[in-house]
Parts: sequence; structure tokens; C-alpha cells
Amino acid sequence: MIWTILDNFRECSQAFRSIIAAVAEMERENIRVQTMAGREHKAREGKWNGGFAPYGYRLENGELVIAEDEVEIIQMIFDR
Repeated sequence: MIWTILDNFRECSQAFRSIIAAVAEMERENIRVQTMAGREHKAREGKWNGGFAPYGYRLENGELVIAEDEVEIIQMIFDR
């Protein structure tokens, strides 16, 4: 009798894990879709879309602006 209960518990436990895994996968896909939509929206608005600003620029209100104090160094790099 106890073995039957344990076998049933294992089967339910495995089914429950499968359900949880499926829900987690759906949530992961939902997060990916929302993240990509947000990036596309920012790109359409012409705003910087990720991370630190490249050297020679700084971020102001989500947009790249030339960093005047780094212009000379950038010009030296490109003149070489």
C-alpha cells in the first residue's frame, strides 16, 4: 500500500515539475519579447540602446552627445 502511494506521489511530482518548467519557459519567452520590443522602441526614437556610452560620447537623457573634453583624443586616433 505505501509503495502505491509513493509511486503516485512520484508521478504527481514529475507532472508538477513539468508544469512549472513549462510556465517558466513561457515567462522567459515573454521577458525576451518585451525586452526586444523595448529596444526596438528606443532605436526608433533614436536613443542609445545599451550599456556605457562609447569613448568620445556621453549619455544625456538616453541620447549620445559628443563629449567635448574627449574630442582632441578622438581626432588624434583617427589622424593616425
